[in-house]
Amino acid sequence: MSVPLRLVIDTNVFVSALVSPAGKPASVLNLVLEGRLLPVADALIFAEYFDVLTRPKFGFPKEVLAPLASTLRRYFQPVSPIALPKERFLPDADDDKFLAVALGAGGVPLVTGNKRHYPAPLLKEYGFEDVQVLMPDEFLALWPRLVEDQ
Repeated sequence: MSVPLRLVIDTNVFVSALVSPAGKPASVLNLVLEGRLLPVADALIFAEYFDVLTRPKFGFPKEVLAPLASTLRRYFQPVSPIALPKERFLPDADDDKFLAVALGAGGVPLVTGNKRHYPAPLLKEYGFEDVQVLMPDEFLALWPRLVEDQ
C-alpha cells in the first residue's frame, strides 16, 4: 500500500466537513478516515478546530467533542511548525499556524476554503511557493496526481 499523502486542513474545511457531510470538505475528511490522506497538525491547529466547533452556531455539545477530538487525533500526524519571517505574516494572522505547519512538514498542500488568505505573491516573495494552497474541490481534482508525484 502506498504512503498516504500528507496535507494541512484549515479549520474552515474541517468544520465544514463535520457540519455538511455531503460537501467537498467532507470528501477530503473521508479520504483521511479511509487512510488515503494523512493530515498534519500541531497543538494550536487542533485547539482551534475544537474551539470553533464549540461555538453555539454549530450545535456540537462539549461532551461529544472530547471523545471526537480523541478519536480524530489518531488520524493526524503531529508536526512542528517552522518560524515564519515575521509575526502576523498572513493577512489573517490566525492562518499563520496552518502555513507554518505546512512548511514544517516539508511544504505539503494546504486545503482551505479561504484561499485569498494565503496570497500567492506573498508566498512567492518569501520562497514558500512550494506549498500548494488549494480549495477542497481543487485538491480533490489534483490529489491522485499529487500522490503519484510524492
